[in-house]
Amino acid sequence: MGAVDPRAVIAHAVEGGYAVGAFNMHNEETTEALVRAAEQAKAPVFLQIGRALVPHIGLRRAYEMTKRIAEDSSADYIIHLDHGPWDEVFEAIQLGFTSVMYDGAHLPFEENIRTTRRVVEVAHEFGIPVEAELGRIPDADQHVDDWSAYYTDVSEAERFVA
Repeated sequence: MGAVDPRAVIAHAVEGGYAVGAFNMHNEETTEALVRAAEQAKAPVFLQIGRALVPHIGLRRAYEMTKRIAEDSSADYIIHLDHGPWDEVFEAIQLGFTSVMYDGAHLPFEENIRTTRRVVEVAHEFGIPVEAELGRIPDADQHVDDWSAYYTDVSEAERFVA
């Protein structure tokens, strides 16, 4: 029990036909609740550190809090950076995150491909899987009249992945 390989967790989930929860924490209380729920369910969990927490206490403090609480449990967990910008992704790798999400969606498409490729190269040197973002996502408080403007372009997605 403890920190586990995210690739193995996902492979087992695919093989077993089940989902693995991934949740963003907002403070010590929600982190504690997520870890205890994972213990009770005897299920692995992605503990996501992202935009809800980092701007308030910083990436290092968020990671240290999450790791301290998770290590004090019997849960299998992955500490994941959620929607991290360029500098934050590399800081997360240095801190010991076991999974990262690089969000270059705000960049021009070609630059997003280039920067994502570099993030993947570096992260994979440390055995860390990378999730990435492309396309457009509205802000939480943004009113959207035409959701089709936010749909992923399939040919762009194929090119991005390739």
